[in-house]
Amino acid sequence: MGLILESIYQGKNIYMKILSIIEFIREFFRVTWYSVSSKKFYPDLYLKYRGFGIKYITTILAFTTLIYLILAFSNFQKIKNYLNDMGTEDNPLNFILDWPEMNYEDGVISWNEEGPHIIKNRRGKDIIAIDPAGKLPIEKRNRIPVVLLEKNILVNFLNKDSKGPKARDMAFSYQKVLGKESRALNPDSMKDLLISWVESFTLLSFLLAFPLLTIGRLILHLYGNLFGIIILYLIFLWMGLKPKLQSVTRVVLFTGAAAEILSCLLLLFVPALVNLSLLLEYWATILAVYTITRKCKPKGK
Repeated sequence: MGLILESIYQGKNIYMKILSIIEFIREFFRVTWYSVSSKKFYPDLYLKYRGFGIKYITTILAFTTLIYLILAFSNFQKIKNYLNDMGTEDNPLNFILDWPEMNYEDGVISWNEEGPHIIKNRRGKDIIAIDPAGKLPIEKRNRIPVVLLEKNILVNFLNKDSKGPKARDMAFSYQKVLGKESRALNPDSMKDLLISWVESFTLLSFLLAFPLLTIGRLILHLYGNLFGIIILYLIFLWMGLKPKLQSVTRVVLFTGAAAEILSCLLLLFVPALVNLSLLLEYWATILAVYTITRKCKPKGK
């Protein structure tokens, strides 16, 4: 009899926990919806709520970070499958088969040819340039995503809207990628190297990275909103609202919450429209300023 009662009690506790989680999720999305649709939400948030809004925005960043990590892990598994099936039709990694015979020793690469070797993807676009001698013209080199020079790898971040040769680049040494051990670089060794890299990113490593990435994104998010907090504080001060830093910070963080979720969804399904999330954030900011100044503005102002 005691075991039956204990089982019923444990089952009830589990049921209540599930209900509380469901209620938390429902309330979470209800608040997020109100942040872009309700005229009463921001005045109440400004006057009645407490705290800086850190817990709320951290929840959103944790939610989107988890989605990004799941997507990244899925893509790594796809890459692993592509590497194992290299040579099959329509495999996007077949360009590795065009890799020339090269040597890596003492932190530098070398090969017997004089001119640069350009590797193209299946659409015929230049994606990798192997140029140990540095003979590739600068203008052309800056338009290729990855360039292998004698002592380092140059990664160009291209801006499609930029009329200039490039937006920015990043260079790092071969030792950070290949280590100090000498080796031959050819299609087979490059395939084995890439497979070993991909296999090192296990599901556990992604899960362990989750809290660190969430904290990092939170710090960047707060830093990115610092200017907006200062501006909104000054606007409310000019309007005679006697603002508190805590209340202003809370409002600013809530105005960007729905946009954060939308940008995540757009990146997943329609990456080309990701900038639409900025419009949602602008709308939430306008809604917040308009409704707070109307309801909280002192009489006679």
